[in-house]
Amino acid sequence: MNTDKNKGSSTVLAFVLLILLVVSISGGILTWVRITSDETREGIEEMASSDDISFYIENIEQDGNTITLEITNNGKFPIPSDEIVVFYEGELGSDVEQIEGEDPIPPGESGSFEVEINS
Repeated sequence: MNTDKNKGSSTVLAFVLLILLVVSISGGILTWVRITSDETREGIEEMASSDDISFYIENIEQDGNTITLEITNNGKFPIPSDEIVVFYEGELGSDVEQIEGEDPIPPGESGSFEVEINS
């Protein structure tokens, strides 16, 4: 009779509706992830732009193989002394040794450093 045909079609209809539900939820999640990842990326780029990380060298003195630098941090983030690298005439200087000021150099503050150069 007719009841066997209707029973099979209702099962197929249930599977089709289930698949449509899964696809629509997946599409919504994918859209949400794209929107939030773009906002996060923009927030990170705004948080640490090159305008925020800035310093200048106030004074340079050379005494034999030693260079003394006075660096002022005028950015928004502290500058750790282990991030400072000095090149002299294309050659990498020895480890930078902080001789004055806080480590890391806070924004608006200065620090003095000595570097041994190989000449």
